[in-house]
Amino acid sequence: MYLQLLQQMAQNLRNFHALLEKAESFAKEKDIAPETLLQSALTEGMFPFIRQVQSFTDSAKFSAARVTGKSAPSFEDNEKTFDDLRQRIDKTVAYLETFQEEDFAESDTRPITLPFAKEFFSYGKDYFLQFSIPNFYFHYVTAYDILRQQGVDIGKRDFIGFLAIHPQEQPA
Repeated sequence: MYLQLLQQMAQNLRNFHALLEKAESFAKEKDIAPETLLQSALTEGMFPFIRQVQSFTDSAKFSAARVTGKSAPSFEDNEKTFDDLRQRIDKTVAYLETFQEEDFAESDTRPITLPFAKEFFSYGKDYFLQFSIPNFYFHYVTAYDILRQQGVDIGKRDFIGFLAIHPQEQPA
């Protein structure tokens, strides 16, 4: 289960890589400063776009690390450009692709403590399904929504990606 869900996160990260390409093209076409998109938020008090991307990439890498007991790579959170964000996504995907099924042998019952709630713990399976996956998608969808709100021409197909769909042969 864990490996398949990490593979799904990796696929979503690759899809978002393409969304960043569209957002950057949109900014150039409309003569909008890239910083305008990169610093946009859905509403006051919410993280801006850059922080949303940092959050869903962190969620993916920390999820994998915590349930396996491994160390996650450290990212400086100093991205300022679309290219910086693409590089961060690429590093996250590369990290997720290092995991094998055997890495998750004891993940269901591994105690997980989060830095912001050290007085509590959760078992790996509960942490992964009840926190990691929802947290990843919360920030992923919010970043997508910021691009839509700013006028970037993206839709459901861009979000989902459709990379695993194959044409059916028509019956003769």
